[in-house]
Amino acid sequence: MSASLGLIGSLGFLLLMCVLVFTLFSARTPSPNHGSHQNPAFKLRLQVLAVLAFSMVLLGTVGGGSSLFAMLISTSIRSWNRISIFIAFVSVLAIMLCVDTLITKSVKPAYACPLGAVLALMLFTAGIYDQTVRPCHSCNSSNQTLASNDAAFIHSIETTLQPQSAIYQLPYMAFPESSSVNGLGSYDQARGLLHSSQLRWSFGGMRGRTGDWFYRKLALLPIDQQVVIIKAMGFSGIYLDRRGYIGDGIVQRCIPFADNKKKRIENDCLTVIEIERDIAEAVGASFSQQTMVSKDAQLTYTPVKPLRRQSGENEAQDLIDVSLADGYLKPIGFKLDKGIPLQIEGGFEEPLDLRKGNLDFPHYVGAVTGLSGFTVVNGVNEGRFSDSMEAKRVIIWLSKPLPKKFTLQIQAAAAGPNVGKPLKVKVGKLVKEIVINDKFSMHSLTFDTIGSEYKIEFTPAEPFSPARRWGAGDTRFLAVQFAQIAIQPE
Repeated sequence: MSASLGLIGSLGFLLLMCVLVFTLFSARTPSPNHGSHQNPAFKLRLQVLAVLAFSMVLLGTVGGGSSLFAMLISTSIRSWNRISIFIAFVSVLAIMLCVDTLITKSVKPAYACPLGAVLALMLFTAGIYDQTVRPCHSCNSSNQTLASNDAAFIHSIETTLQPQSAIYQLPYMAFPESSSVNGLGSYDQARGLLHSSQLRWSFGGMRGRTGDWFYRKLALLPIDQQVVIIKAMGFSGIYLDRRGYIGDGIVQRCIPFADNKKKRIENDCLTVIEIERDIAEAVGASFSQQTMVSKDAQLTYTPVKPLRRQSGENEAQDLIDVSLADGYLKPIGFKLDKGIPLQIEGGFEEPLDLRKGNLDFPHYVGAVTGLSGFTVVNGVNEGRFSDSMEAKRVIIWLSKPLPKKFTLQIQAAAAGPNVGKPLKVKVGKLVKEIVINDKFSMHSLTFDTIGSEYKIEFTPAEPFSPARRWGAGDTRFLAVQFAQIAIQPE
């Protein structure tokens, strides 16, 4: 929904725009000797507020100052429309200043304070009524029913478990601001955290940190492997939200992966029936029969038997299961230490191939920013260009620290005015340069870092727009096309 200033705020904004126009086009200048009715301080305050309000409108409007800031300085700041809160503030402040000045000039000092209090209360009440959205009773009723259902279901799970038991949640959702997964919203997996104070939940690890990276990679493994791993970690059950999976019918985007289960997992194309069948087979008949279903049939909970990691009659079997879990975790770069996932040393053997999709990146890569989409020539992905419309630098964010000493191999080609110009490569405080020509070639740089570094930055020399340079329809700002980047520890 669009932001609204309300009646009082709108009047204040119109007043400030009138003050601005009057100030710009009036030949008169404020003077303390012009007359007793003049108030230079009051006028100056309104003028300052008028300039602030107008400047913020120019900054926050579509295609305004915020776009120039993003193009010339940084794209890190988003949602400039939220500056409307400050526009509303200065607009309301303008009205309050006018009311205060009117009371000071028109009312005897003895009555000024009580009258000011009454007017402030009236304006406050009017403002609250004006800017408060009318309640949607039908919506509230629906939300209340949903919340009651969630609370009852989570409570029923709590009654079957010891305090501080851990619950593994599916499907995986990043935090914060995850994109929707089928019918599951960004924060729907927080239901357990909201309604429970006795249990621990897998959802909520901060995006980009080691814990989040672990659960993201874990969710891409087959369910039977996930169950072995979460049992070794001490989880007591699997909480599944059916809205995160496909129900009946055909989903167009999933048709290409119909015969490839691994791809269906990676692209959130598993059906509810499929995921529940896999969980039942993985936990065994005795546990699958204890599966609980919420009243609205959207949530399920299946218990599992966690490994207690202590001496007992099943100690030998537990050791075997932990070893099996470590074997499943090794390809994603982790191992278990007393049930806690730790990143293993090394693990940089697989290069980062930018001709592949994000889901095929090696496990040590958390994200890559500042790149455009694939460059496809004759049906073949040749790589991805840096695009300064996305960000001024290309950054590879790592889920584990770089080696203290390593060689960075870069396969890339430059375009336009960037041919023969240096590409800056930064690791920590170290900055080195390579010169790239217009053909794909391999370049090597050796880095000896001081501390733990989690990112590699590439800054092109001269991003350009093909549309402006050659009259093409490509409006990106390109510089260097990357095909592959490899990290070789020494």
